[in-house]
Amino acid sequence: MHTVVDLFIKPRTKAHSGTCGLALTWNAEQPKKVEKFVSHSWSGRFECFVETLSRNLRPQTVVFVCSFALPQNLDVGPILGNDLEMTPFAQAHDVASDVWLIVDNSVDVIDRVWVIYEMYLSLQRNKPIHMGLTTAGVEFRGKIMEKVQSVDVRKTKATKQSDLDLIKAAIAGKEDTLNSKIREELEEKVHQQHEHARFLPRFSHSRASSA
Repeated sequence: MHTVVDLFIKPRTKAHSGTCGLALTWNAEQPKKVEKFVSHSWSGRFECFVETLSRNLRPQTVVFVCSFALPQNLDVGPILGNDLEMTPFAQAHDVASDVWLIVDNSVDVIDRVWVIYEMYLSLQRNKPIHMGLTTAGVEFRGKIMEKVQSVDVRKTKATKQSDLDLIKAAIAGKEDTLNSKIREELEEKVHQQHEHARFLPRFSHSRASSA
């Protein structure tokens, strides 16, 4: 995502002093209402991220992806401000019907403080959370489960220390409860991925045999 932002998004959003993100630049005449909120890491391969979304969502689905929604030619610090519930993330999350957590091979998405905050909002607002995996296989699901079982919101990371401090202050005193709820929620999602993977080969084999 870092490369896509630098080489693709920034050059296409320089108009109007860079105040518009790519989504608003492309949809200026008819802005779209967010349907799905996407939590993700910027470190994974972009094509895997896109393929995972394409596999799980209809082509016409309107998604909130921060790198496309926020202006990338500006310092977004003033946009985010100090009131977390007024940030573009929290407002888009509020409008969205549900949340998609995209997990790539690094599994570092679960270590990011903004993702933890988005999980926190999902639990607070009773938003359904879905998990999209960029890679199939038992080994990858085991890697995710290991990360989930050791999640600790106190040890999350952020690009900016100010973001880390702000979010940690918002969840202060709730860390243990939040850890427990996030682990329970994400363990269930990994288990569902496992059950889905188990079913597909049997279904395919059954159809092949009957044919």
